[in-house]
Amino acid sequence: DEEIFGNLEREAIANEQYTDWQKEILRTGFQQDHQLGITAANENTRFALSANFFEQEGITREQGFDRYTTSISVDHTIGRLQVGAKGSATRSSQKTGPGNGVWGLALANHHLGTPYDDNGFLKPKANDDPLLINPLIAIYENITENQRNRTFGSFFADYQLTDGLSVRSTSGPDLIRTTQGNFQSRNARNNSPASASKGEDETFAYTWTNLANFNREVGAHR
Repeated sequence: DEEIFGNLEREAIANEQYTDWQKEILRTGFQQDHQLGITAANENTRFALSANFFEQEGITREQGFDRYTTSISVDHTIGRLQVGAKGSATRSSQKTGPGNGVWGLALANHHLGTPYDDNGFLKPKANDDPLLINPLIAIYENITENQRNRTFGSFFADYQLTDGLSVRSTSGPDLIRTTQGNFQSRNARNNSPASASKGEDETFAYTWTNLANFNREVGAHR
């Protein structure tokens, strides 16, 4: 037995400790999506405002995604001139942890042992294999989170010069900021030094479009 089992495995057998690792890293998934909108209009003006909240908790612990979005639009007509604006802002956050790698750990760790010690703290290792760590350590001490913020706007003016001839100018800025962060404890790195990293990226784009539209009916042709 000493050649087959290590100290942690023999201890688990003596204490009748067995763990279903796939069950330990699983949870019931959850998703919610809420939408609220307001619209108003009269003869010359139209207005719309909306807000959305979306949240999803994955079936793997500590993995999920949430997003907040607001948008507004308004346009107004004065004689031959029509002006309007649209805008939206979105903030999203995604937690991925160790990704799919935790499933490899759950399948590689055999069922002898328990993830917690006698004081209720997570064990760095659940068995005697030096290359494997406790799958729950990989989940709770390997934190990866990505955040993305986007602000987008669009403004236009449309003027009817004559019957059949109009000009339209449209402009719009687009700003995207992303942040990626990761922390791994010493235990999550199999006794290698702990590590932390953070990356940021910003992208700004701007479009400006000018169009002239001419429509005329000549006989049966347009």
